[in-house]
Amino acid sequence: MTPLTSKYKPFSMLLIFFFFLIAASFVLTHYSSSTGMDDRLQRTSYRRPRTSFTLHSSVLKDRVILVKGESVVTTNRCRLVFKGIEDDKIRLDLYLLELDPESAYVQNISKATAKEGFRMGNSEYQLISVNRKILKLKISRHYSTN
Repeated sequence: MTPLTSKYKPFSMLLIFFFFLIAASFVLTHYSSSTGMDDRLQRTSYRRPRTSFTLHSSVLKDRVILVKGESVVTTNRCRLVFKGIEDDKIRLDLYLLELDPESAYVQNISKATAKEGFRMGNSEYQLISVNRKILKLKISRHYSTN
């Protein structure tokens, strides 16, 4: 004769597992809602971010990113400095390094002209976007110096 417990063994294992899940959920709920958790969260408020993101003027393949007041040397031996926007015109200082690296040629370009494309030095540029602090240009064409 077989004992009665073997007949109900799968059901009893399922019942024990179900009670274990309920007990574990109560323990996790108590742990996460206790004052100890609040103390751990409050300690994280004094932490500073690891890195601060600052954008610098640079040339990336066929793109030029100019931050206001910073200069960048382009591939055609020109140095560009974005001075800002005045009267809906983009103001740039162009330094031709082969002629006179100390003299700035002030360029005032309207946004409409810049979107169509304009030439400075030995390159043709096209406006991607502009705001008070950042100017993004696409280098659409290089002209040879020969």
